[in-house]
Amino acid sequence: MDLITAAVIELGFENASLTNVAQHLGAGHGALYRYIGDRDGMMREALERLTASYPWPELADDRREVLWNESKAWWALCTEYPGFVGALASTPGLPAAMSRRTLLLAKHLNELGVSAADALATSRALGGFALGLVGFSVYLFVLRVFYAHHDARTPFVINLVENAINIALALVLVDRFGLLGLGVSFAAAYLLSALWAMQVLSYKVPGFPLRPLLGALYRFVLASAVMAEGVWVVARTVGANSGAGAVLRLAAGTVTGVAVYIGVLAVLRAPELDELRHRFSRTQGTGEAQ
Repeated sequence: MDLITAAVIELGFENASLTNVAQHLGAGHGALYRYIGDRDGMMREALERLTASYPWPELADDRREVLWNESKAWWALCTEYPGFVGALASTPGLPAAMSRRTLLLAKHLNELGVSAADALATSRALGGFALGLVGFSVYLFVLRVFYAHHDARTPFVINLVENAINIALALVLVDRFGLLGLGVSFAAAYLLSALWAMQVLSYKVPGFPLRPLLGALYRFVLASAVMAEGVWVVARTVGANSGAGAVLRLAAGTVTGVAVYIGVLAVLRAPELDELRHRFSRTQGTGEAQ
């Protein structure tokens, strides 16, 4: 089994078909099936081995530092092992090592003063704001194009309209949904304003690639929707509404959200992931050279 899981990790999860692993080991499919049962079993064991042996950071005494270090570690893991997120999202069951790490993180954050109320408020706020990440990113990107063309008036008008939509929606939604309503109003305002800004830009700049941008927006919105469903399912089955259980629910939902979001983009073959991986590799290479 160790040879099989090592082969999966060495080949890369995205290339680790049963045929490739068997060829890599110089064995037949029948020999693999005696140990793993099926491809899901092979992937599950490889995911367990990788997450159990990965050099996770020490848990600091400051909760912001803890979350920052943990986020960097997960990002490094996902970029160092291409296909990891896709395998995690498509393989039934959560690796035991990942569950232990999540529980350890949840307990530590609870000891640092993250209460059940904090965890619940944070999860609801993040759930709302996460819906607007795509629109917000596109919004900022499009406005920079106006500035590059020495047009400050159009972004000013668009900003005024966006703020008006945000405030109007917040007045309606916050009283009913609390922090979640605030996040949803933020998301809706930026998404609508981003679409409007792209439409305006296509008129002002001939040849502006509106269709490819809308395609990218579609992929991000779809990934966000699937991520939201995944986090909702995990939140209903993991942890509790109080104490360490609430922190565990928050941590499990965060890990699931990141994994599912990147996994959906990988399935859709989003070119943005390749560009991001290239940029990260280039940054790492520059850092090592220095």
